[in-house]
Amino acid sequence: MDLANVTVVRGLLNETRFATLYEPAANGANPFSDPLPACWVLTIRTRDVPEAGTNAAIIITLTGALGQVSTVVQSSYEGMMERAGMNHATIEGADIGQIQSITLALAGGGLWSGWLPEQITVERCGLASVQFSFGVDDWVYVDKPLTKLLM
Repeated sequence: MDLANVTVVRGLLNETRFATLYEPAANGANPFSDPLPACWVLTIRTRDVPEAGTNAAIIITLTGALGQVSTVVQSSYEGMMERAGMNHATIEGADIGQIQSITLALAGGGLWSGWLPEQITVERCGLASVQFSFGVDDWVYVDKPLTKLLM
């Protein structure tokens, strides 16, 4: 280790422009002691029928025994939430406990803004997964969100 370089780096880090970018570790500090947020991986399959896909943003909310977490999936990108397509999304947040339901809603609109999901698998990162299946009449529209209870 070149002690001269350590002195130079310490001097740089003490400059005002870097003061808010880092925090020096204290003796005994453990950077891994804060719990990681809970996370879920969603595998989303859109039904294979005409006009089942959407370009509207999809709001997905998971409700559990301890609360709710949500994410917004921007489906306006090419290949996202298209007919017969499979897409993935993640949600991070507080631990919501055992999943009880999923709610799907659309934000925005425009031409072909309805969406017909077929199946959504929700996997708690590193833990078990649950699956929600949707019927042929389970369309989601801007003014008609859809909630499925876990059976």
